[in-house]
Amino acid sequence: MEIKVAHSPDSDDAFMFYALANNKLDTGDLQFSHVLRDIESLNRAAFNLEYD
Repeated sequence: MEIKVAHSPDSDDAFMFYALANNKLDTGDLQFSHVLRDIESLNRAAFNLEYD
């Protein structure tokens, strides 16, 4: 199963998602893809339920 994670490229988000984005965690059968966007685009996408 693939989960699409969207977050900003800001340093705090990069820090939070580092281990997941660089395969440092055992996620079992789950696969993650990352979408990096600016905050306004992310807010709009969240409102429209575009990402997991």
